[in-house]
Amino acid sequence: MKRLLAALALLLCASASAATDAAAVLGAMRAEMKRAQDSLVAPDGTRPYYLAVRFAVRDAVSLGARRGLALPARRASDPALLVEIRVGSPELDDSRFEGTATEGFPFALPVSAEGDSLLLRRAVWAMFDDAFRQAVRNLAEKRAWLKSHPRSRPPGPDFVLPERHSLVDTLPPLEVDTAKWTAALVEASRFAESRPFLVEAPVALEISSTRRYAVDSRGSFSVTDERRALALGALLVQADDGTPLWDYWRDMGLSPDEIDFAGAGKLLAERADALDRLRGLPQEEPYRGPVLLSGDAAGAFVWSALGSALFGGEREMQLGDGAGPRHLVSALGRRLLPRGFALYDLPALSSFDGKSAPGRNLVDHEGNLSRDVAILDDGMLRELPTGQQPVSGQAAVNGHWRHGGPFPSTLVLSCPDERVRKGISAEFAKAVAAEGIPHGYEIERFEDPEASMLLRSPLADEIRGRVVFSDVDVIRLPVPTAMFRVDANGVRTPARPLQPSSQTAASYREWALCGAEHVLHTMWEGASVVAPSILHAYMQMLPQTLQGAEPVLLRN
Repeated sequence: MKRLLAALALLLCASASAATDAAAVLGAMRAEMKRAQDSLVAPDGTRPYYLAVRFAVRDAVSLGARRGLALPARRASDPALLVEIRVGSPELDDSRFEGTATEGFPFALPVSAEGDSLLLRRAVWAMFDDAFRQAVRNLAEKRAWLKSHPRSRPPGPDFVLPERHSLVDTLPPLEVDTAKWTAALVEASRFAESRPFLVEAPVALEISSTRRYAVDSRGSFSVTDERRALALGALLVQADDGTPLWDYWRDMGLSPDEIDFAGAGKLLAERADALDRLRGLPQEEPYRGPVLLSGDAAGAFVWSALGSALFGGEREMQLGDGAGPRHLVSALGRRLLPRGFALYDLPALSSFDGKSAPGRNLVDHEGNLSRDVAILDDGMLRELPTGQQPVSGQAAVNGHWRHGGPFPSTLVLSCPDERVRKGISAEFAKAVAAEGIPHGYEIERFEDPEASMLLRSPLADEIRGRVVFSDVDVIRLPVPTAMFRVDANGVRTPARPLQPSSQTAASYREWALCGAEHVLHTMWEGASVVAPSILHAYMQMLPQTLQGAEPVLLRN
């Protein structure tokens, strides 16, 4: 396990990260890294062979409105400091071993969001000192464990020394007109005033900008900016049987100017009225058969079934008594999808069809240059996204370390047989008839964890913050929030959501057809998916397991 220790910043400054003196920050980081490299030595003579410092400051403005009333604006400026230190050699070092639990940093350190040189240097030195002590201990434990488990270690080195590089990819400061965007949210939320059946109907906008600094002992450095404007609206109602039903609106861009606030209120009103019509409907019966995944649901399906599942190779390289099986690593070179399917991760893609791709990044969170990766080619698993640590059976590393592990940038799915919607609907009708069932289902939207966090009512306790679990063996898709029964004639009837059951790796082969039109879907944590606007698949679905509630509504 990498010895990356974060210092919680207790003293935060309100100034924007864009105003930080980049030269001063990089100079302070380099100075303490050099001091650690020269002075840290264990009693047995062990010294670090690689060091790195990463400093980031995230500035965010959060705005909101409910039923035509503005909520107070909130601002935050959050610095985060990480150090990495490695002992041993690239072939065998202290990482990738689950021995004695890594100790948390023993005390909180003040780190200024302005990058104050003195505070930053003190924090970096203290963290390097502590990280070195733990790295030396971990390497000793790892060597002892390997003596009694000589065949447990996969082939290949623990680390690949990165090539030296320098990159500055910054954006001009973003001036946030809070009055303008608050007024837009207030207007978008007015639809709820005439709909008393809504338990909650909040809308929100978060505008965030993160500046990242990275230096390492190889002489590399980078200064990069990330930016995101995320607009959300959540709708909560209570069905006649007491269970909660909800839906949402989501839009994302690099700035709030890219978000369609003018159409948000109308769209939320339409989805609220659709929820109202669902309240008196009975639960659907369990179902197994053909489904259509359209719109946002198609992108979420690709993300859950492939994106998050194929980014776990680094975790599988861990050693120790608690290490798990290496499903992904062993699947390299094997077929996961039918012939003709391809999946790429393209970190440099800035937009698609006129819409900004928030997953764009030229440097990952380890400060290394990101490159395109062909994850699946002709259905075969060819390469796994990684950071600086290679995966067994794969020679190269590719700069995809984000948010604490390998993470997608912009996934692009290519299918072998892509058809227009009319053709897919015809094949779907044939599949329904072949199953001998009166109807199939079309899913338009799956749950969005970020939108669910806007809800405050106790009625939403089982919905709020529910996350997706995925790995290569089991895929649990999120619960749909908008779905329809579709008969053989293509007639759509609204239906109460069902929960898709767990899928296995073999279920990937149950994809039938992809739509010819591709759409950019914005996902969580600033990632993107370019996927067909409609997919024809087979799926097993079960009624939701949400607990019923007393039919007493708590309105905000």
